[in-house]
Amino acid sequence: PINLLYHTGMRIGEVLGLFWDDIDLKKGEISVSRQYTFIKGKGNVFTQPKTASSIRKILIDDNMVSLLRRWKVQQNEWELAAGDSYCIVDEHPDHTAVMYSKCLSTAETNRKMIVCSGPSGKLVSRATIMQHLRKFGLNAHSFRHTHATVLIEAGASPKGVAGRLGHKRVDITENLYTHNT
Repeated sequence: PINLLYHTGMRIGEVLGLFWDDIDLKKGEISVSRQYTFIKGKGNVFTQPKTASSIRKILIDDNMVSLLRRWKVQQNEWELAAGDSYCIVDEHPDHTAVMYSKCLSTAETNRKMIVCSGPSGKLVSRATIMQHLRKFGLNAHSFRHTHATVLIEAGASPKGVAGRLGHKRVDITENLYTHNT
């Protein structure tokens, strides 16, 4: 999740909501179409991203593609080692996130999340990621900010950066992320 946060500028909920079928490793492209969040009274759910402009495609470089390929291999190795006890993540029709044992899955429901699973296939929570980052004085938004700032410093247009971040208006990007370093 940390590499995706840094290399894509995605929001943490967007990263946590990625399924493998959202990533085209051949094209080097991530499709952002949902986010994973907690809603009081409903639990962990998949929702639409923050805004309509947050539904987008993000290009990733060869290094990120390679990292994702290695991660997918690692997950497959964990799944083989765990056998039927490996957890599968699925999205129910009411958009709640559900985990169940692999032995209970069917071909239609076998969707694994990319960055949220550990060795057992269970989701890694947002709280766990945030707790780890706090040890280093960071938060998930730090990576989004850094990503945008580096792009702008490298000469990317504010409009292009705004599109990558899912901002509706360019002035949001300029006001939030264009700082002298």
